[in-house]
Amino acid sequence: MSLRKLISVLFLTLFVSHPALALNIMLTNDDGYQHPWLRTLQSVLAEAGHDVTIVAPQANQSGQSAALTLDALRNSADAITNPAEGVYAVKGSPATAAILGATKVLPQRPDLIISGINEGANIGVFSSFSGTVGATVAALHMAGAPIPAIAISSNLLDAKAEASAPANLQHAKQIAEFMVTLVAALQQSQTDNAPLLPRGIALNVNYPALPQAQIRGAGIYRHGHDIKVYYNQKTPLPAALTTGELEQDTFGLRQGFITIVPIDGDYTAPDWQGLLPASLVPSLNKQP
Repeated sequence: MSLRKLISVLFLTLFVSHPALALNIMLTNDDGYQHPWLRTLQSVLAEAGHDVTIVAPQANQSGQSAALTLDALRNSADAITNPAEGVYAVKGSPATAAILGATKVLPQRPDLIISGINEGANIGVFSSFSGTVGATVAALHMAGAPIPAIAISSNLLDAKAEASAPANLQHAKQIAEFMVTLVAALQQSQTDNAPLLPRGIALNVNYPALPQAQIRGAGIYRHGHDIKVYYNQKTPLPAALTTGELEQDTFGLRQGFITIVPIDGDYTAPDWQGLLPASLVPSLNKQP
């Protein structure tokens, strides 16, 4: 599936309801299984006809990136509880919850793993440290064959209130409805029963903290390289240090766009073969 085709479909379907075939979707997050935004996403996806199961950390695990809780992986029976129907709590990190959900909880591998809705944007350099994004990396690399995965995050609409406040719950519902649209667009882009996303690719999606009428659209971006990240607060976005870099998610989100960043969880540097001096390896392999 072409990502260029995906974005064209997204622009056509944004905020428009489309029927979709039922998918087996697993939800996780890094805020804990009781977070109201996670439950909102579960409800909206279920209303759209999908089979939705929550497998999320028992407690808040923000900032854990793709860390693994080895005790939980080795003793999964002791690490997983079932506090409600369709809801499983894991004594471990978001990545651990994603792995155990796909391999131990669900009777069959999910068609899609969605991590979020996270309370707080996960954009730019901050994404590498996000437990929300880390769960999608685990879905790509640690659960056998890659599982299509999407991380979804947003700042609070009412920054002075809790996530459970009416304005923020309405914001979460708005985001969840967009996720239904995104999933439907991905399904429309499928050919020959292919996975929802290219093999080994996940999406890191961020939704502006704006009323729906002020959302300017959706686009595909790269992670921004801004370095001033206010990780001690939920509200501010990273401060831009450069101008004119329209392809960066940090810029797009500030402009009111829903940002979609394709990720692969591979830390190998681009152009890795040409980054180091050609003389380095021969000099290391010289016989004493």
